[in-house]
Amino acid sequence: MVQPAGFTPVEAGPVQALSEDADCGGGPAAAAGDGVSARASRTRLRGRHLDPEGLAGGAASGRSRAADRAVRDPPGRQAQADWTAIRRGRNKLSAFVGTLGFSRLSFVWFADNERFDTLIEAHERFFDALGGVPHTILYDNMKTVLIDRDAYGPGQHRFNEGFRDFARHHGFGPRMCAPYRAQTKGKVERFNRYLKESFVWPLESRLTGQGLILDAATANARVGAWLRDVANLRIHAETKERPVDRFDMEKAQLLPRGPAWTGIVPTVPAILHDIHVPQHDLSVYDAIGRLA
Repeated sequence: MVQPAGFTPVEAGPVQALSEDADCGGGPAAAAGDGVSARASRTRLRGRHLDPEGLAGGAASGRSRAADRAVRDPPGRQAQADWTAIRRGRNKLSAFVGTLGFSRLSFVWFADNERFDTLIEAHERFFDALGGVPHTILYDNMKTVLIDRDAYGPGQHRFNEGFRDFARHHGFGPRMCAPYRAQTKGKVERFNRYLKESFVWPLESRLTGQGLILDAATANARVGAWLRDVANLRIHAETKERPVDRFDMEKAQLLPRGPAWTGIVPTVPAILHDIHVPQHDLSVYDAIGRLA
């Protein structure tokens, strides 16, 4: 991807002032001016800091975990996004993962770097795959998103100027995970592990047997089918429903998908159903998916 001449992300003011950081296991934090105090927000969430995938914590009394999550993540309201390292070193390979909070529909795109322009391309592809834009997206100290946490006071952060403009262009609010709450980053963290166990490691094993190394192009050529036929069709461990079915209730609540940001434009369209994927045996992925 070619950056526009003279483009350099620089420090800038925050996209918006937040009254508190978002708990990445739950809904977005209240924004200043919402009419909702930080204390009220904490009161509502007290007793409900549970790992979204059911790894830790407990649900509010009298509610199932799925019902509790549905209250905290209304359709279209929230997504989580993160990079997960597949391979470090000379042949670096990373995966950008975006997961919707309500449906748990997930998107994956592989790259050989985590630069700012690559992050923007990953987001544009994510929005293309969804056909819309979540109202808020939660991040965990991603250096290409956050310049300085609490730069203007508690919960009021300085964002990368380029990313600030990108978020404004698409109309979504970036939120930061509350610090020192690694156990609450469940939506993406659990999916990252599932991605490696169900898709990456089996594919790497097959390629190694042929004397090949998994690269971004090969992974991207296959991950669309895995998302469509396995990951988003599995019965989710917490919601007890298929992400693709819950997404039917969620997609109409997303923000409209506008034109790509003109600061950096993706090199090719990112519509998953238009990607030709060679036929291959999905049985090993499906077997693992049933256990997730």
